[in-house]
Amino acid sequence: MLNTMWMFGTFLGLNISAWLQGISGHDEGIDGRAHSERLRRELISIAARITKRSKCLQVHTTPQDLDGSFGTAWRTLDNLLTARSP
Repeated sequence: MLNTMWMFGTFLGLNISAWLQGISGHDEGIDGRAHSERLRRELISIAARITKRSKCLQVHTTPQDLDGSFGTAWRTLDNLLTARSP
């Protein structure tokens, strides 16, 4: 039972990773789809601070991260969410 739970947790993480890369366009570059180490380094494990101002969440990162892969993915996802909002 425990092994089955670990397996489904791993599959869920893998699917979330693939969805994040597909939606943000991160897998369309020269390097293709990021493996777990590159994905963690470029999109997930960055230094950031999240604040809430006027009921809006704001993410504050370093200028290097904002101009790199994370910034591109963040702007793409933000544009998709604002386009779908009424």
